[in-house]
Parts: sequence; C-alpha cells; structure tokens
Amino acid sequence: MTVRDGHAAILTHLDELLGIRTAFEELMARALNHDKDHAAWGNATIVLANGRDQGTWTAAAALRTHPEPSHRLFGTEVLRLTHLSDDTGHPATGIPSSPTPSSPTPCSTA
Repeated sequence: MTVRDGHAAILTHLDELLGIRTAFEELMARALNHDKDHAAWGNATIVLANGRDQGTWTAAAALRTHPEPSHRLFGTEVLRLTHLSDDTGHPATGIPSSPTPSSPTPCSTA
C-alpha cells in the first residue's frame, strides 16, 4: 500500500473511526514523514494521546533520549496531549486528576 502526502492523516482518522488500533511505531512513522504542522502529525499525536495506555506512555517517554530532534518532539507532544486530555488520574500516565467542581480546593482566609 502506498500512502500519499495527505492520505496519512485520513488513514489515521479512518483507523480511529473503524476501531483499528494502530501501533505507536506506525503512527509515529506517518507523522514523521511530515513537519509538525501537517495534519498527519496532529492526528497521530491526538490518537495516541487519547489511547491513554501504558504502552503509548512508555514509548513516547522513551523518545526523550532519541538522537533525532523530530522524534523527541513527537514523543513530547504525545505526552503533553495525554496530560492535557487526562482528567481521570489513569494509572497508565501516573497523572493525578485535578480537583472537580464538586470537591473544591480549600481556601485560606487572613
């Protein structure tokens, strides 16, 4: 199969719609064939971040020592988006959930 320039983003979107779990490495390859402003990059990072699983978190975190800056940036973006979209405190990310409106943070008065 040959995927052309804009088709990587469409393929990633279709995978998500059809419930096809695409491997981290495949989505990263689709993204890294383009610059960070391309739709393929955005779609890949969003799909991976929304998965919120330990394998994705581990793979993205492992990229922090990759020799290529584009790989490090991709991993950072996946982790950033995972953090931004996670309001559950899911153990895969280890990110604590933020306080909810029903459990306000105590305020001190002077």
